[in-house]
This record gives sequence, structure tokens and C-alpha cells, in this order.
Amino acid sequence: MNTQAKLAWALLLVVHATMACSQGGEGGAGSSRTDGLEAGARCSVDAECRSGLACNESRKVCACTSNASCPGDLKCQPITGLCVADVPGCKADADCHDPGKFCDTQSGACKSLRSFCQSCRIDAECGAGNRCLGVAEGKPQGFCATGCTDDSACPNPRSHCDGGQCVPNTTCEDITPCTPDTLETCDKDEDCTQGRGQICDVAGGLCLARASGCGFGQACDPVTQTCVPACGGDSECQRGQRCLNSVCQLIASCESESECAANKVCRKEPGEELGECVGACTRSASCPLNQVCTHDANQRLVCQSGCGSNSDCQPNERCDPDTGTCQGGPGTCQVSDVCEPCQVCNNSNACVPAGSPYCGSCSNEGTFDSACGAQGFCYLGTCAPRCPEEGCPKGFLCKRFVDSGGTEIGRGCYPFEGTCANGCQ
Repeated sequence: MNTQAKLAWALLLVVHATMACSQGGEGGAGSSRTDGLEAGARCSVDAECRSGLACNESRKVCACTSNASCPGDLKCQPITGLCVADVPGCKADADCHDPGKFCDTQSGACKSLRSFCQSCRIDAECGAGNRCLGVAEGKPQGFCATGCTDDSACPNPRSHCDGGQCVPNTTCEDITPCTPDTLETCDKDEDCTQGRGQICDVAGGLCLARASGCGFGQACDPVTQTCVPACGGDSECQRGQRCLNSVCQLIASCESESECAANKVCRKEPGEELGECVGACTRSASCPLNQVCTHDANQRLVCQSGCGSNSDCQPNERCDPDTGTCQGGPGTCQVSDVCEPCQVCNNSNACVPAGSPYCGSCSNEGTFDSACGAQGFCYLGTCAPRCPEEGCPKGFLCKRFVDSGGTEIGRGCYPFEGTCANGCQ
């Protein structure tokens, strides 16, 4: 065969091969590898798996990469890489039953929400109404912003409202989140394994932040990790919230223990399908006021309504040993401050008239005066009886008295202006 004939024959083979590929021959650009291995089959390279699947490098099996790679209504199980009818785990945030968590639909797992200025990949990580900013600009990770209407709604003084989202005035690196208490039960510091900067409060048996980073009258919100005004009780919180560890937090509902955060259990009232995530405990000192650490119906130690001593009750209540409940009413006290003016709290937890020498007159100015009781002080012609351990009566100040050299010589209950107008007998 001469040279021209050889070239013509080669050209014919090329054309034939091109036509075969254009008709869907294996390896062509239009191939979808429909005859490849299915998910779960052993493989060595991606080419062995059908289109949409990839050969998992570690397990050497064909695995789905998204729901689109599964046929019909099947879904991709991200852990196993198999196409299944139903992926276990959460499908929406509501499945988590915890306001501090969101549903990662890729893994079906409930994960903790990211707080202001923490890193994120998608809006869902930051919570409802909040956005993950920065990712759209081509960065692998962004930061969580929080929804707002004006600057006053922003969680940090070094942030401002821009386009309906709170953003840092400069960068997130300039904003340090506060450190919340994890409230794990503990006997020693080594038991505090969650969160950062935690130490064990041995008296209460709970893990607390070594330094929250918040000022006086503030507490660290465990969800946003920002300093917020501290609450003193449920009445200071909005509907659907409860004052927990001095922070108003949404009440977390639950159907089972697995839906509660670490160190919490799901407590249900008899006959109810939904319960509430409440703190587990080891001793009553770690429970809120009006609650004690006791066994529930499943023999778990949880904080429940009741009392074991007066310290479990509010200052204007006492613990009834017969019923194990906190009882209060006019004249009930643990400290004199909750009594009426010119009354003190006696050893029976009752408010009684303070009587003499409160509001009494004296003449030995600037010295101890027997007319003012043991170690009572005479000041501006009025008795200042020695400050008792339970505190001065309402309307009196525990005043510090010093000698000419500035050394304290005693403390006495001195009346505010007008307290003694009607006497204190």
C-alpha cells in the first residue's frame, strides 16, 4: 500500500471513531456512565462508578455526592454514601427542639448555633434572621451577623446596623466574645471539659467561667456569647423565656433526652408528650431558688420544685419541713430587708417590730452609749444599734464609724431621713 493509501485509511479510522463517540460510545464527552457501579460497590477509581457517584478514597466504595446523584425520590446519606429512602436525623431546625441549635441538613445532625462574629459557611449556622456574611465574596468562611433595625439592637458596642444586619465597626478580630458558664456537674476542675476557661465551683458542683468578660449587672448569653443585662427571675424575661443562670433564655422543649444539651435531661409532666430540657444536678445548691436536687420518676437527679432548707427559697419565704415547699406571705422573712420599716427578721423567720433602741435618743455624742444597746453608737443624738448578722431593718443603713485616726471602731444601724418620724416602738 502506497503512502497516500495509508493516509486515506488512517483518516477513515479517525472519522469512524469520532462518529462512534458522538453516538454515546463509552469514554465520549456525552457519556453518563449509566452502566457503572452503584453506590456501595467496591471500586478503585471514580471511572468505575456510575455518573454522579465517586469512589471514596478511604473506604474504596462508590458513594453518592448529593441528593441529585440518587435515582427517583431516594436521598443521599452523607455518612454512608448510600442512596436511601429516608435519611435519619433532623430535616429542619424545628426537629432540634432547642433554640440554641440548627439542623445541618447535609449530615442530619443538630449543631450549636454560631454567635455574633464567629466563623460560618451558611446562613443557617447563624440562626433565624441572621446571615453569614463574607462567603459570597469568594472567601471559604464568613462571619455571623445578627438581624437588627438600628444600632441599639446590636449585641456589641463595637458593632453597628448596616442593611438590616449587625456588623463590626472594623473587623471581627477586634471583637472578643464573652465566656458563658457551661454548668457541667463537677467535683474538680478536670471535670470541666466543655467550653473554654471553665473552673469547678466545688460548693455548687457546677463548671463556671473563670472570667466571663462582662461588667457589673451583666451576664454572658450562652447562645450569642455577648454580654446582656442580667435577670433576677422569670418575671424579667419575655413570654416563652426563663431566667437561667442570670440570662433570659428560650425554653427548650423536648420529646426525649437526646434532644437536650449536655448536662440536661428531658422532664415531662404526667400525660404530656412534650417536656422541657432541665439541668441535671448533684446537689440542691446548684439548682435555682424554689428548687431542690431530687430523684425524678426515672431515678435521675434533676432540679425540681421544692425545698430542703430556707436557703432553697426566696428571701421573703421559708421552707415548710412538713410539705417540702417554700411558703411565704406578709411578715415572712429570712432577712430584715424584706420586712416593713422598723421591723427585723427574728429566728422564727417572722418580721417583728424592731423596738428600742432603734430610733432612740442618746446624749454621749460620737461614742458607744449604753442607751443604744450593747456596742450601740450615739450619732447626732440618735442611737445606731450594732448591725446584726441578718442585716439592719428596712429604712436603716449599716453605717461605719471610725475614730479620729480613721480606724473603724464599730458599725451601727442608722436611720434614713424620715424613718423615725413615727417612732420605731
